[in-house]
Amino acid sequence: MLLSTISTRLVVAMTEYWWITLRIILVILPQNGFVYPDEFFQNPEVIAGDVFGYEVYTPWEYNNNSPCRNILFPLISSAVPFILLKILNIFFKDIVTTYTLLIFPRMFMLLVSFILDYCICILCKLLNINHRKCQILLTTSFITYVFHCRTFSNSFESILYAVLLVISIQSIKSANEHQGINSANQHECSRPTNQHECSRPTNQHECSRPTNQHECVKSSNDQLCIESAKYQHISYCAFKISLVTVFAFFVRPTFLFFAPWPILYFMYHIVEILPWKQYSSLVLSVLCGATIPFVFCILLDSCYYTFDISFMLQYGIDLQQDFVITPLNFMKYNSNIFNFLDQGIDPYYKHFVYNIPIVFLPIILSMAHNLYQSIKHHGVLPWFHNIDKDHIFLTICILFPVMCLSLCPHQEVRFIIPTLTPLILLYSKTSTDSSKYLITLWICWNVVCGSIFGIVHEGGLLKSLGYIRDLVNDSNNVTSYDFIFYHTYTPPKHLLAYNPWLTNRPLMTIHSLPSLDESHLHNTVTRLMTQWPPGYHDKFAVYVLSPSPLQYIFDEDHDEYKYQIREQFYPHFSVQDPPDFHVTENGIFDFLSQFSLILYKVELDHTLVT
Repeated sequence: MLLSTISTRLVVAMTEYWWITLRIILVILPQNGFVYPDEFFQNPEVIAGDVFGYEVYTPWEYNNNSPCRNILFPLISSAVPFILLKILNIFFKDIVTTYTLLIFPRMFMLLVSFILDYCICILCKLLNINHRKCQILLTTSFITYVFHCRTFSNSFESILYAVLLVISIQSIKSANEHQGINSANQHECSRPTNQHECSRPTNQHECSRPTNQHECVKSSNDQLCIESAKYQHISYCAFKISLVTVFAFFVRPTFLFFAPWPILYFMYHIVEILPWKQYSSLVLSVLCGATIPFVFCILLDSCYYTFDISFMLQYGIDLQQDFVITPLNFMKYNSNIFNFLDQGIDPYYKHFVYNIPIVFLPIILSMAHNLYQSIKHHGVLPWFHNIDKDHIFLTICILFPVMCLSLCPHQEVRFIIPTLTPLILLYSKTSTDSSKYLITLWICWNVVCGSIFGIVHEGGLLKSLGYIRDLVNDSNNVTSYDFIFYHTYTPPKHLLAYNPWLTNRPLMTIHSLPSLDESHLHNTVTRLMTQWPPGYHDKFAVYVLSPSPLQYIFDEDHDEYKYQIREQFYPHFSVQDPPDFHVTENGIFDFLSQFSLILYKVELDHTLVT
């Protein structure tokens, strides 16, 4: 009976809070789509080497000479889950696997993503917007369950942007409420000065009562208390705004493109409320709020990258070399356009023409349709006069950051995901209709985009890492493994859970050839196959992983070796090597087989290596 009651209540709770259930399921499944390499190489890949001692690839952003990434966000989002996983491994043997190493940081980001839901709820109350509509749009957006639940610094930037919007808008609304109470008290206290009321015979005794004078003094004191509380509240909000802004700036320096608009909104409104004599306390609050995260982040980065206590005690501290300001290094690197020649320079219009439609196409189409219908029925001037300050503010919070980001030479979809919050609010505030066609289009669009980014795109790569780990751990005679990843993203090594310092473990080497031609592949294979003397070929193994559309390369005859298919990992889609959409005699089955990552084993023609 008890179990039945508990299960019934659990089902009811899961149904009522379906948006939480959906997000948890999509994280636990897990999503094997490899959206961007930065999900791993700017966060868990580096931290896993520090926590577990695994062999990892450390990208250039984390070199000790000129590091560009603040270490606080990786420590929060990856180090804490990994330390928890390491503790659990003491009590539950072999719990550290490719799956748990992938899921634990994402579970932490899942919990953090609910801050965004809370911010949306608060903003809807402040702006008088339908919360249910905003919640549906936020939850069903693929940005929420693909990007916000992964260890992208852009995801944390998006959450901090929503927090900044809440602080800015809430502070002004609260200050206006204090102002309204203050005005009411002034009006109440001014009543005895009404000559007409005091001249009435029936009110002479009332107006001459000393209690009225006492009440006015009390009201005046209350007014001073309210004003003092209002000024303290504004200073405290300024403290919080500067604290969040500087902290977000260290997490991701591009936050400077998002922060000015909520800050200007806050400053624009407090000019009307705050007297000049209170500006000194406001400036002091801003400086205190900015100094705390600034000093803390610099000390943390310096401790992680450069501090050597024994060296500093012997030779002293060099401020220029020992202290690290990662945002400054980030801006120095990105200001040099020649640093982007290898990865290509994107056109300035890419965000508006390509990235924004991918993320927001159904909402943009609906807003454009509503705008056209409003102008058609009411005209331009009536429509223009109906625009309020909130509409303008939310529009600026969307357009101006994207315009600033468009000036950068490198542009990706994830750079604009912080604009999801103001866009959802703007759409819900300006659109009065709740068309089923729009909801259907929005859900279908996000299911397709979520499947592409979260499941299909480079989806076989993460699956192959779990297979490789089991293959190496189950090895008996082989003492050396070489895995060549051809025309794929560079694999995150920490998911292999390979510790080179452990004894009685085969040697494992990862070779990444993401964009090299066929000749480089065969030269690498030939070099690896000939590095061992005759008679030792059963002691080493060479594997190649490549997208299935390139299978023709491995079907060709080679003089000394051949490629044998050992495993295929579905689904896998590579933009670099898309499937051939030509339908063969085998029909749809031959077409679907091109959505896979194939694991080949390289074998000598005269030797069969098992």
